[in-house]
Amino acid sequence: SPPVDTGNWSVRQHEGGESVELVTRDEAGAFGAICSQGNCVLFIEPANGCDPGSVYPVMANSASVVAMVESACQLVTESRRPGGAIRTLATMAPSEALIMSIASGERIALAFPQTEGDVDVVSVETHGLRQALRDAGGLAPAALDSQGAKSRSSRPTTRPAAVY
Repeated sequence: SPPVDTGNWSVRQHEGGESVELVTRDEAGAFGAICSQGNCVLFIEPANGCDPGSVYPVMANSASVVAMVESACQLVTESRRPGGAIRTLATMAPSEALIMSIASGERIALAFPQTEGDVDVVSVETHGLRQALRDAGGLAPAALDSQGAKSRSSRPTTRPAAVY
């Protein structure tokens, strides 16, 4: 379905309604989440792409967090039908620090290394992501609940979900 803009976040239901994608962009790329049944996988879609199958360290920085998060580049098709658009997404391993920063609505800068040695920095506002997830049918994982954001002792339940 076509994307629906909710503030900084664009929300799109995937084919079959089994998952929803939330994304926000800047000039260096996009940051987003693909969620299904309360589980989400975070991703970066670098404007300069990535090498499918490669693993990249991503440095996440916000007002309260500095964390290294592993990401894996993969080709993702837009549609289950042949001929759909193909994208390269770097899906990120679950990170409690990153989830807490998102739950607090902080601006996050994600430094993504390029093959040539350069670094692209995707800098986005996460404010509004929790509400966008709720508006998309209550798909917000427990890790993004307001109580989860306040309690650092709670472990997030975010796990990678099927991408498409």
